[in-house]
Order: sequence, then C-alpha cells, then structure tokens
Amino acid sequence: MDSNVINFLTFLYNNRLIDILRIKDDNSIGFNNRFRLQKLIFLAQSRFNLPQSYYYSIWKHGPYSRQLAQEVYDLDIMNFIQLSHLKSLIEKIENKGSYQLPKEFDENRFISLFRDKENDWLEITTTLIQIYDKMFQKRKIILAYAKSIKPHYDYEYIEQVFNKLAREKLILTIKEDLENIRNRAPDFLDALANDDKSLIKN
Repeated sequence: MDSNVINFLTFLYNNRLIDILRIKDDNSIGFNNRFRLQKLIFLAQSRFNLPQSYYYSIWKHGPYSRQLAQEVYDLDIMNFIQLSHLKSLIEKIENKGSYQLPKEFDENRFISLFRDKENDWLEITTTLIQIYDKMFQKRKIILAYAKSIKPHYDYEYIEQVFNKLAREKLILTIKEDLENIRNRAPDFLDALANDDKSLIKN
C-alpha cells in the first residue's frame, strides 16, 4: 500500500467517510466500509487526481479492484505499528494527524459530493463513470447499458444519478449538448464556424 493510498485513507477516516478501524469486521459494518473504500478510491483516482494505484473491473456491485480488496484483507489492524510501511497511517489516525494529497485534489468538493451518499448511489455513480470512461460516451447508450447490468435498479434512478454527475461535471456530455444545439438551431454552429455574425443574429 503506497503512501498516496495511506494519505487518502487518513483523509477518509478523518472526514468520517470510512472507519478504517472497522474495515476488516466480518459483519455488515465491515462490508459497508470495504464497499465504500472501493468506490471512494475509484472516484478519487478517476476524477480527483489521486495517482492511479488500482485497476478496476466491472463487478457485481460496480467497479471493483481485486488488488485493493487483497490489501484490505491483508491489513492487520492490531499490529499496524509493527508494520513499518503502515506505521504512519496509525499515527495519523490515532492523533487525527495531517495527510498530504495532491495539490489538484479538491478535498472540500470530494467531501461535499460523497460523504452522505448511500451505497446504492455510489454503486450507480461509479458504474456510470466506468462505462463512460471505458466504453460509451453517449447518454442514451450509457443509461441503457447501465440498466442492462443493473436490472434491480429503476431506470429513472439511474438517470437521476447520471443527471447529477453531468451537473457536477463528473461526466461530460459536450458532444450530445452540441448535437442538441444543432438540432434546435441548425444555423448556429455553422455561423460560429464561418464567423458569420448575421447568421448568429438570426
């Protein structure tokens, strides 16, 4: 587990996004923390400039990293201090100490977007982002594919989450926006391309 991940875990713990001390519990609390950690690291890597440490594949509950899961299961909470590469994590957690994230990482925005989100929302959010990044960019295709692999979620809910991501610029839909503009005002883009101000006025 590299220093970037250790710093990010400390950030998550300090801001009550996960409870690292309960992450290995063999109950719903442990599962919930492991689930959220998977999704929050995915979001941090894909949208908030956290250096890439884990490869994610599409899984039952959305993007999933086997390597991250293994590292979590390998953690020995009781013996953190004996493990030199994790000592700084425990010191920071116990002392609510400092952490260092990339300068480009917007901590306040990350917290405001994700702290109070339910697991369902995180599952759909990360699934939509993964589809957008790896497979399709068109809204209708993204929504249809997400529904096909998440049949237990209502289409309306998936669409609602997508719209939130688009508003927050976590998924960009510029191509579709330009397509809609062209359909509504077909002369507008031609006017811009030709620098014809008379066409814009019309």
